[in-house]
Amino acid sequence: MLKPSLWLWNTPQQQEKNFLRRSALNEECKILGRTVKMFKLYSLVKARGGALNVDDWDDVAATLGFGPGLGQDVRAKYIDVLIEFEKNEEERLQDCENAEEVPSWWDDGDFTIDYESCKPEDSHLGSESGIDEESAPIDDVESGIVDMISNKYYANYLNNSKPFSKRFRVKDSWLCAAMLSYQELICQLHFKHNTDS
Repeated sequence: MLKPSLWLWNTPQQQEKNFLRRSALNEECKILGRTVKMFKLYSLVKARGGALNVDDWDDVAATLGFGPGLGQDVRAKYIDVLIEFEKNEEERLQDCENAEEVPSWWDDGDFTIDYESCKPEDSHLGSESGIDEESAPIDDVESGIVDMISNKYYANYLNNSKPFSKRFRVKDSWLCAAMLSYQELICQLHFKHNTDS
């Protein structure tokens, strides 16, 4: 069962938003003159195991409202527009699986500047806990997310010519997935950077 604070990241609306953000594709495409939502097309194919595993493209076409025998036109559009995204998604999801129990939506949030409203309710570190944040142990999910943020974003931030001239920007999904506040996440990133150096 999902924690209430994580439910938002798994709604169909959020999944479509994440798809559009990650794919950088238009919301809709045209197939045989008909407008089709890209997320619906992608979801139908994904539910069948991906483009290489679809046995009946006519079934996909029928689900989209096309008549019999038009499955190859739907397949051609999918291969032309979505196959590269599907491959990239498989790699991204594999990275999440390699980092034990890291949710697939960990990087789908928006960059935020309202750090106080992003503080998770059940965050386990913090000044009121009396725990030294730099020496506090972190669990596998947090560790995986901190590693991924560090490798994908924080290293570039530190390599900037003036890294501390502006605040490191975080995504709300990072805080939610790691169950850390902004300050806790920054402490973990600093700690990782210092121990890796």
